[in-house]
Amino acid sequence: MHINASSTDGLKMGSITEVWKNGREWERFTEFLDKCEPEGYDSEGIPMKLSRYAKFLKLYVNLHYSEQEPDQNKDNLKRMIEDIKNDPEGFFDSERCLKCLNAGTRAEILENCKSLKKGLVDPGAWILQPAYSPVLDKLNHLLGSYHTINAVNTM
Repeated sequence: MHINASSTDGLKMGSITEVWKNGREWERFTEFLDKCEPEGYDSEGIPMKLSRYAKFLKLYVNLHYSEQEPDQNKDNLKRMIEDIKNDPEGFFDSERCLKCLNAGTRAEILENCKSLKKGLVDPGAWILQPAYSPVLDKLNHLLGSYHTINAVNTM
């Protein structure tokens, strides 16, 4: 299934919406984030780049819209959630967790994932939803730096 990546129907994305809707501009924003100073480094010296936030948002939005498809099966949604949870970026790992997520949010998401794995709950974007607002807030904040640098570069 192909998700319309530029759509925001049903999602509140704030000021980042215009960048999201323009595929080329979203790509430039992601490249900008990739080149920014990382949030830190893990114990293996691998940088925790700011572009991880854009990657998470894209995966979450794909999950959200997949869930909206009338013929979507639960196994596919479950796989998508597990893929996000187990992504090499370690969005929810103890060491590489997205810095905008507090311990309570991280614990809630991991508990939701555990319940999903045990078959106690149905899959859906709600499992990862506690991360959506903090990630979106972080990206909207970073968007200000992106616009400032672009304005300076166009002068």
